[in-house]
Amino acid sequence: MVVQTFVRGCLNVLIVVAAFRLLHGGAGAVGYMTAAIGVGGFLGALAAMTLSGGRLAGSFALSLVFWGVPIALIAPRPYLAFALCMLAIVGAANSVEDVAGFTLLQRTVADERLTRVLGLFWGIAMGAVALGSLVAPWVVGALGARSAFLLVGAILPLVSLAAYSRLTVLDRTGAPAAELEAIDRVPMFAPLSIAAKERLATKLIPVAVAAGEQVLRAGETGDRFYIVRHGELEVETDDRHKTARLADFFGEIALLRDTPRTATVTATVDSLLYALQRADFLGAVTGHAGAHSAGQAVVDARLRHLTHE
Repeated sequence: MVVQTFVRGCLNVLIVVAAFRLLHGGAGAVGYMTAAIGVGGFLGALAAMTLSGGRLAGSFALSLVFWGVPIALIAPRPYLAFALCMLAIVGAANSVEDVAGFTLLQRTVADERLTRVLGLFWGIAMGAVALGSLVAPWVVGALGARSAFLLVGAILPLVSLAAYSRLTVLDRTGAPAAELEAIDRVPMFAPLSIAAKERLATKLIPVAVAAGEQVLRAGETGDRFYIVRHGELEVETDDRHKTARLADFFGEIALLRDTPRTATVTATVDSLLYALQRADFLGAVTGHAGAHSAGQAVVDARLRHLTHE
């Protein structure tokens, strides 16, 4: 990722070089090429939204390849329209690289160290951008404009190839599929990033409950949020009853509103639940504006349902 920021620094200079030396388009061409990266980045962001947890090393490595190869291809075909298409691909690859890269990074860093690691990364990355901007003019002067594009474009594909075997190791440190699937089924977690969902999934605690066993009792202090993995449970509120099954969840009202439990939940058959501790649940939901809004909407809907029945 740091090497990618170095290449970005080089590209800042190479765009100007291409505009004046290769394309003979002047300052206007610089603006168009910079805008092409932005348009590609927007389209890439839409594509990045489709990425799911699990194996991301391939997506990350491929995005780095598509970061570099289009830069190299500009040199032998110095036409503005072609250059705009190539830079749009670079922008799209940048968005995918950011999502996949930061997800892989967060898989390997403990919560208490993540802020320091990200601060260190951004410090080094900004330095790499500056270094790339300083090195690029020297490369152009030494090798010529076309050779500079070929050299800079080759950096990321070569680095990706060299690092790919180690990147695949990071795929094995992701959240288990069953736990991540459970997180994905909860609407209030939908706005969270892939990395946030994965980290939350690793905090799920399997809880086996036997038929007839109470999980919650109305009036108790809430300390956990629950997701049903399999089985059936009866949710009793005053004289109302309903059944909770696969992917249903409960316990969020007491946590989000800081009130006693509003229902008694009892397993009717042997069941398996995933529990999320209060601090982990509140950290995920209240720490993200979209998740917080979704959580409040769920609570409001359930309280209205209790009031109107």
